[in-house]
Amino acid sequence: VTTILSLVFIGQLLHLLNTPKDIYNDALIFISILLAGLVAIMVYNLAANTLRAVGNSKVPLYFLILAVFVNIALELLFIVIFKWGIAGAAFATVIAETFSGLIGFIYIYRAVPELAVRPKDFKWDKDDIREHFRMGLPMAFQNSVLAIGGLVLTAALNSLGTDAVASSAAAQRIDQLATLPMMSLGTAVATYVAQNLGAKLYSRIKSGVIQSLIAANVWAILMGIVEIVFGHIRVKLFIGNSNPRVIELSNTYFWVIGSMYVFLATLFTIRYALQGLGNAKVPTTAAFVELALRVIGAIVLVSLFKYAGAVGSNPLAWIGATIILIPAWLNSYNKLSKLTDGQEIDRQLNPIE
Repeated sequence: VTTILSLVFIGQLLHLLNTPKDIYNDALIFISILLAGLVAIMVYNLAANTLRAVGNSKVPLYFLILAVFVNIALELLFIVIFKWGIAGAAFATVIAETFSGLIGFIYIYRAVPELAVRPKDFKWDKDDIREHFRMGLPMAFQNSVLAIGGLVLTAALNSLGTDAVASSAAAQRIDQLATLPMMSLGTAVATYVAQNLGAKLYSRIKSGVIQSLIAANVWAILMGIVEIVFGHIRVKLFIGNSNPRVIELSNTYFWVIGSMYVFLATLFTIRYALQGLGNAKVPTTAAFVELALRVIGAIVLVSLFKYAGAVGSNPLAWIGATIILIPAWLNSYNKLSKLTDGQEIDRQLNPIE
């Protein structure tokens, strides 16, 4: 459904995002191919998260690393040799994603057969489906906030011209090197907290989340410094020295975003910790606040500060969501402190969340 709807309306969406005319056709080709291959991302995520849920986070990483090399090889083949241009880059990405998903399921069938999907498993279980939707839809929305925020930011940047688009595109590639590990640590916290809640090891939940907060914030500070000091040098690897204006704008991006990473690190850790405890309401509320502040920030700040304002809408959203999440985590921490390891709890009368 998502694939069909996105392909039908992608043209309207690109217009809605104020995509500059000189890059519209390339953007349409690239994103259409990626959207047509959404099933590849789904297959990989199903295989990877199934393995992670039973404590195996290394194998999905190995498959992803392998897929990266496949992606690079295919891009060289399609772009340099076949001369397919932007379409070649998109096809390479989709094929690499498909490859990582397929080898993930092959590994499951051979190494973890109890997790393998069989024909007899395709049956309707309304209780299972209801539980998946109860936890899955709020988590999906919370993750989508980042994407929706990205669309809002893209629309704001597109209104500022091609240089703003180019600088943001290059800077975001480097930005992902900092933010994706924070998100990955957060998803690990969700699994860790849920496992220990089931095992009634409440002290491990408290210490684990605190240690994750420390690790995430140390990473955030280090990466913020690296981006602010060396980010413009790394951008030159993407675009060279041909456009000083793009490099200047990307430097602004790193100063605004890199200095605020601690809020994002805290946001990811606490949000996923609460989800691991079964609390979907507060993280969802925080996601709504985050989305609203992103939209408001993109509209108001762009008119006041132009490029810096557009980029600043992200940290504004992080701060607002974190303010919502911290009291909820402190409340859960206090409840956990009153429990002893191994103690049974009535989650209807005294829920952790």
